Amino acid sequence: LSQLNTLGVLVIVIAVMSTISDERKHGSLTFILTRPVSSLQIVGSKTLAEGSIVVISFICGYLLSYYYTVILFSTIPLDQVIESMLIYSLYCLFIVICVIFSSALLNSNGAIAIMNILFFSVLSIAGNLFSEFLKWSPTELSSHAMNILIDESTHGLSGSILVTIILMILLLLAG
Repeated sequence: LSQLNTLGVLVIVIAVMSTISDERKHGSLTFILTRPVSSLQIVGSKTLAEGSIVVISFICGYLLSYYYTVILFSTIPLDQVIESMLIYSLYCLFIVICVIFSSALLNSNGAIAIMNILFFSVLSIAGNLFSEFLKWSPTELSSHAMNILIDESTHGLSGSILVTIILMILLLLAG
């Protein structure tokens, strides 16, 4: 999971960054908006499509990693694996929503990528430096997912989940 926190964010950002901005550039968004469709429906459908792809891909990879871990090393309780997988899936969905939101705001794919990579990097670094103040940060979900697997404390998990869900709803409504 630690590699997913850096590489995974980059892959998700690159895969999702052009979701709305490219449609705006090519004029297909203008065509869609001539129909009786709200911007919330457009952003919601993009989020559902991109989020489904990212989360299903993550779950497949996660389960394969679990399978190889069991074969090569030792068994991890399945309930911990599922709990960890669901928490990290929420984090992946949060990344998707943030990228789609910035795609609705910015026209340049490069700017979208840089903004999101910097945002998640700064949020992650700030979470490490100011762990007491940012213990409910969405980026802490990845730490909680790892802690579940190694039977460590997950103090602040419910707060992180709540803050993440609230931020996701606000970003969807603002998009």
